[in-house]
Amino acid sequence: MSDKKQDDRSYCWATVVYEESAAANWLELLEESKVPVFVSPCHNRDTNGTGETPKKSHWHVLAMFSSKKSIEQAKDFFESFGGVGAERVRERHGRRAAALRHLARDDDRRIAVSALRAGVAR
Repeated sequence: MSDKKQDDRSYCWATVVYEESAAANWLELLEESKVPVFVSPCHNRDTNGTGETPKKSHWHVLAMFSSKKSIEQAKDFFESFGGVGAERVRERHGRRAAALRHLARDDDRRIAVSALRAGVAR
């Protein structure tokens, strides 16, 4: 067994932003942060596992930091614009495509990745 402490930090983190609780200018706040992000189209037709109860309208946000961030740092960043929670995306490159596929999923219909909003650090 190794004495090395597991590094729980990551370059990539994901969150959910609910329409009802997001800051009115959350997209502008994201852009001003200069952190590269992908934002899904609004998921406003998702339902729970049984397909009966509609979920709250929401967006998925994938942030790609230039240095590793802890979950606390990621949560602080996401909370600044109304994101709820933080989920680590472990691999920066291999998982990015899978994360983008999830972001592009809208109510079991596939949409073009080009429909994602991309924020680019300047």
